This record gives sequence, structure tokens and C-alpha cells, in this order.
Amino acid sequence: MSQNSQCENKSPVELSKRDFFREASAVGAGMVFFAASGAVQAQTKGSFTMVSVELKTQPGKAQALCSEVFGPAFSATRNYDGFIELTVYIEQSQDTVFIVEKWKTKEHYEKYLKWRIDTGLVEALTPYAAAAPVIRYFDPRPE
Repeated sequence: MSQNSQCENKSPVELSKRDFFREASAVGAGMVFFAASGAVQAQTKGSFTMVSVELKTQPGKAQALCSEVFGPAFSATRNYDGFIELTVYIEQSQDTVFIVEKWKTKEHYEKYLKWRIDTGLVEALTPYAAAAPVIRYFDPRPE
């Protein structure tokens, strides 16, 4: 989350869909993450966009978020247009979930994110989240 975030001092319950989308698109400082959960893959050719999602959870709620919300939600993600791959990580000794995704394009991911917001994922995250997620977009480095 950016230092000038308008959502920094709001409780998760106060985050509106617009706040969520704005904050989710903000670029924040990077961190190192460990302890992989699962990976989902589909085949692709050509270039892609890598998306990272960092979500601070309330103390002790990272595992529950992954099993109770993300597990069921990600089965639909695998079938979404433009999806390539997804891996979820939980930072050791911290309450942070870090998701690394590959999509055909940034536009595919943005359409997916809007669908997730419109279909209630924000409300499902509310009991677990300590802050709005930080989403970053990356292009692969040519070799």
C-alpha cells in the first residue's frame, strides 16, 4: 500500500469496492516471501504478464484465508479467460499472503479483478484482511 493511502487507517469493513480497486492497483515496497501453498497451471505460448498480490491479514488469519476463501475462489480462476498460472505463498512469521499469477495480458487480469470485485470477493476478504491488497504488474525480462 502506498504511504499516502486513503485506506491506511480504515478498518477492513470500511473499505468500499472503489477503495479496494484503487488500493489494489497501488504499488508498494517489495518483501521476500516463503512457504509455498499450491500451484495451478495452464499451458501458454508467447509473452505474458506476471501479477503479484500482497495482502496483509489480521493476526493469525493467513492460513484460514487461504483455505476458506482462496481455495474455493481459485477453482473458478483456473477457468477464467487469459489465466495461465497461480501460486500462493504465506510469509513466514508474518500475517501476509503473497500471490503470484501469470495472465496472457494485463487487460485479462484487470477484467478478472473487476469480476472478482463485482461478485463479492471483497466482502469475503473483509473478515481476514488488515489492509487493502497491493497489486503489481511485471513483464518477463528478455533473455
